[in-house]
Amino acid sequence: MRRFFLSKLGDEAAFELACLKLDRGEFLPAARLLSKIANEYPDPTVKSGEINLRLAAVNARVGDEKLAREILAEIKSQPIPPVPVAVIRLVEKDIQQISTQ
Repeated sequence: MRRFFLSKLGDEAAFELACLKLDRGEFLPAARLLSKIANEYPDPTVKSGEINLRLAAVNARVGDEKLAREILAEIKSQPIPPVPVAVIRLVEKDIQQISTQ
């Protein structure tokens, strides 16, 4: 992934790896990968809504609830949500559960 990050498929490879890390409960590495795609990749082919939704969820898991809520609010403020509303609600519910623990 490091070697080919700025290649044509680098963002997709990083996104896939981040999703695998999320599945395994490795939230900090997933957060780093997703942030790198969102902030450093010049023209990602992965939809920004997909990246940001996962960033919101993973930031809540690593303890940055404020940033998670900000990212989610940004997603919800768009006139046409970039991801299904049902998925947004699931992430909201997840953030709420984490904040009450």
